[in-house]
Amino acid sequence: LMAMLLFIASSALVAQTGDVTGMLTGSLVDSNGGAIVGADITATNMNTGFSRKVTSDERGSYQVPLLPTGTYSLSVQATGFESYKQQGIVVSLQRASNVDVTLSPCSVNSVVNF
Repeated sequence: LMAMLLFIASSALVAQTGDVTGMLTGSLVDSNGGAIVGADITATNMNTGFSRKVTSDERGSYQVPLLPTGTYSLSVQATGFESYKQQGIVVSLQRASNVDVTLSPCSVNSVVNF
């Protein structure tokens, strides 16, 4: 009986969690189409300030799971590239919103003294 009650309670919790979240997915590439590995991706709910941070994988792909529904901004930081930010991304119930990003290389300003 106790095991059955625990199963029912945990099933209800899983159902509740699944009903109120969505996710962001996408890929990060450079201007030549090469995957950007190890970039920091942060999704921030524009109304509540809730945020979640992930890192792009070996294919330049990312997933930001279990985001409470709402409107988000997405920021991307990668060494050697300009930072990126997009606002107004809607995360819906049990849906994956896809945002692919192309990053531009950082401009390098160097000074040579003779």
